[in-house]
Amino acid sequence: MKKTIIAFASFIILIVIGLGIVAFNPNNVAVITPESPVPVSEIENNESEDVTLIIQYNDEDTSTYSVSYAENTTAFSILEDISLNEGFEFTYDEYDFGNLVTSISGYENSDEMAWIYFVNGNAGDVAADQKLLEPGDSVEWKYIEPIY
Repeated sequence: MKKTIIAFASFIILIVIGLGIVAFNPNNVAVITPESPVPVSEIENNESEDVTLIIQYNDEDTSTYSVSYAENTTAFSILEDISLNEGFEFTYDEYDFGNLVTSISGYENSDEMAWIYFVNGNAGDVAADQKLLEPGDSVEWKYIEPIY
């Protein structure tokens, strides 16, 4: 009986030690790095985020819209979609490099003022129809002095 108790106690001690090694092994720690795949739960959450469009006609006149993010949304397509839904007009010219917005709601580009878009506070570095958006992005179309 004494041997059975010692064997049982030894068995329990081995299990506890084994669990301790597995539980506290630093190789079992999950680390997400930029090279690691993004967890599915994060992808699903991002898909439901909105994209914001702000049209700033001048310092006092600004319109803000929010739409659900959709794949392949661009700084141009969000303006186009909202103009159709809200009933304001905008015009643009097509060039080899992409589309250039020339007027929104009657405010036309000139030497003194022009429509320039910004994504998350940064001026566009490509034509608006080439600038892909991400969930949560904010697009601002500002009628301001052209940046040369």
